Amino acid sequence: MGIIVAKAGGRLLDNAFKAHRQGEETKVGYYKIGANSEVGKWGKTSKIQSLLFSRDSFSPNQAKHWAKKHGYLYGDSHIDITDDYVHIRQLDPITLKMIRTIKLSPGIKARVGPLR
Repeated sequence: MGIIVAKAGGRLLDNAFKAHRQGEETKVGYYKIGANSEVGKWGKTSKIQSLLFSRDSFSPNQAKHWAKKHGYLYGDSHIDITDDYVHIRQLDPITLKMIRTIKLSPGIKARVGPLR
């Protein structure tokens, strides 16, 4: 498997996500996007707690479709809709030591953190 490195929000980001969808191990900025909803930073494995889709770019159905297509949880019981975002929960936030938000691609962010 190849590795593509791209700065978060950089021009190579779309190519990194294309490679990730094709099953390649991908690095976006310092974050390693891998199988099983894992994101790592500096070699430490973290989990995605929630995917955040901008309401300006994604409807709830489009967000669910994206999550399903990329192997994430997407059922109605996992979705919370706010004025700004469609949140699709992957894990209960209590299971993480700390949480930070990263940009995955235009209109999509993820809340990530290491497990307790």
